[in-house]
Amino acid sequence: MELKELSLAARAVVQSKLITGDWEYAAFAALLQQLAAFDAVADKRTKFRLAAMVLCIITAFIGTIVGVILIDEELELVGWTLLVLGLASIAGAIGFGVAWSRVRAMTLPENNLAALLQLFRRIYQDLHPEGAIQARIDLSGMTPAKRGPLLTLPQEGWIRREQAVYRDPWLQLRFRLRDGYTVRLRQRDEMTELKRTRRNARGKQKTKSKFTKLCRVTATLIPKEPVQFQAPGPVDAAWERVRAGTKKGRTVAVWDRWFLYKQKQEQPKQTPTGAELAGVLMRVCSVRPASEG
Repeated sequence: MELKELSLAARAVVQSKLITGDWEYAAFAALLQQLAAFDAVADKRTKFRLAAMVLCIITAFIGTIVGVILIDEELELVGWTLLVLGLASIAGAIGFGVAWSRVRAMTLPENNLAALLQLFRRIYQDLHPEGAIQARIDLSGMTPAKRGPLLTLPQEGWIRREQAVYRDPWLQLRFRLRDGYTVRLRQRDEMTELKRTRRNARGKQKTKSKFTKLCRVTATLIPKEPVQFQAPGPVDAAWERVRAGTKKGRTVAVWDRWFLYKQKQEQPKQTPTGAELAGVLMRVCSVRPASEG
């Protein structure tokens, strides 16, 4: 799917990496489906162009070196042929590199889109038929702008230890349920990057990275009129928290759930699935008065 084949709304999201505003259900579903389809094609093109660029670089290196050697050894025809092939491969590597960079800039976080699609499908039947979804969804990911200051940590046997924290409040949704309650769903990701550098036996420095990603999902249940919420069921104290809050003078129920992911060398791409997001919604809805359950 080409960018020009997208709707104007989907094209704007790809270019800005941001979904905002009030959306009718059908339009919101169509937007997510278009974005997922476009991203799947973009991912394939990104992988192909990266592979082609690497192949061109290898061909350029081998062709140029071997060509020069053969020319010196009086195998001029073969040498010049390989040398021309090497130079052409350099141009190919540049072309594929530019194309790879452009497509890569348009890719979206696949797991986040999949979670949104799955969530919408699960909650669709529970949405108020006359309502709309208010959204602010940031799909730009953990960009340098979201990184805090770089901190130098005690060495602890390493040459250097540095740590930076990224904060990404990427998901904010607000919608009304069939029973009149309003739900506000948010996800805020915090990723810690730890870089450690040490010197090996040959005196060469080597840096290792470790990433820890903590996702906090918060579901707030806002009643249409004052109610007495019932006590929640069993709560996992390590990963969950339920509390009462106040919004416009009215008591609301708030349920927090944390998800932890760890990975070495690369940023974790995992995120709570749509089923897990829906699970947090079910948990907060469980504290509605028993007569409404």
